[in-house]
Amino acid sequence: MFFFRDKKTSFLRRMGMAKSLGLAVGVFAFFMMPELFGAEIPTHLQWGVLLWYITFGAFIGLGGVMTEHPLWKSCFIFTSDKWRPFLRGGFFGAWLNFVLSVLMYETLTDLMLYMEYNPFGDTNIMALLALEGLIFGSLIDVLSTKFGGEGKKLL
Repeated sequence: MFFFRDKKTSFLRRMGMAKSLGLAVGVFAFFMMPELFGAEIPTHLQWGVLLWYITFGAFIGLGGVMTEHPLWKSCFIFTSDKWRPFLRGGFFGAWLNFVLSVLMYETLTDLMLYMEYNPFGDTNIMALLALEGLIFGSLIDVLSTKFGGEGKKLL
């Protein structure tokens, strides 16, 4: 393809991979929400989650340019090429889902109350969403880095 050429690293490839993985997570969530929360879940909430995870992937894809950070200079995990995507993607994902849980706290707690089967009990929804963001963010960043590259060579 014209955009990918022969290069092993490409910003377009990284963004495409990150958005595609975000779309995959969003589609999975779109179809699993009625199973988890019951058939009464609003359709606009399902579409909002689908679009949220595409945006989620885009932010993580953009974050792949950052390989140096003044606060993390002495962090041995961030300076390692193999572990940097886990830390960077996990941080972005946890932060984005935490912000989502702050904005939608009442709606999410209502959904947790009406779940047909709630394996989490009275667990805080903010912590659960942040953990989910950490896992999916790390996965998206690791795969985007593997197939698209990272750092200044992308630009």
